[in-house]
Amino acid sequence: MSQKKYEASVAYAKKSGKPVLKHCLLPRTKGFVATIRGLRGRVDAVYDITLAYGDPINDPRSRVVPPSTLGLALSKFLIAPIDVYTHVRRFPIDEIPTDEAEIAQWVTDRWVEKDQILNTFYTTGKFLSPVQEPLKHRFITLAPPPSEKARLAAATKRK
Repeated sequence: MSQKKYEASVAYAKKSGKPVLKHCLLPRTKGFVATIRGLRGRVDAVYDITLAYGDPINDPRSRVVPPSTLGLALSKFLIAPIDVYTHVRRFPIDEIPTDEAEIAQWVTDRWVEKDQILNTFYTTGKFLSPVQEPLKHRFITLAPPPSEKARLAAATKRK
């Protein structure tokens, strides 16, 4: 999330009377509504996955700037790998409203909760209920290291 996108989200929230979030951008509700309508009868649940980066208790500076996609991809080669914490919630699709406006409000409410979950995590190092201990993952890139890339490229040229 860039600073520019965050500021645009805050401006839109204030203009439209929606909640101002601290750790997330407001959700794109039209796309979510269309997705839910297309998934009904095909899936039994929707999973909400919240990612938190860094070590909020031992190194609060590590979360000040979330890693970029490039930063995550290169994290294997950085001196300090990026820690990623995962919070997962399951919502049966039958519990999600069917009316367009109600679906939009439902996803907005989940984003407010997501923002609260992240706020608690960055304050305490724990996610809100029902999961108290975050699942910690050391981010590992799938790209081979440069030396291996060079070896693979050389082997490919020989064929």
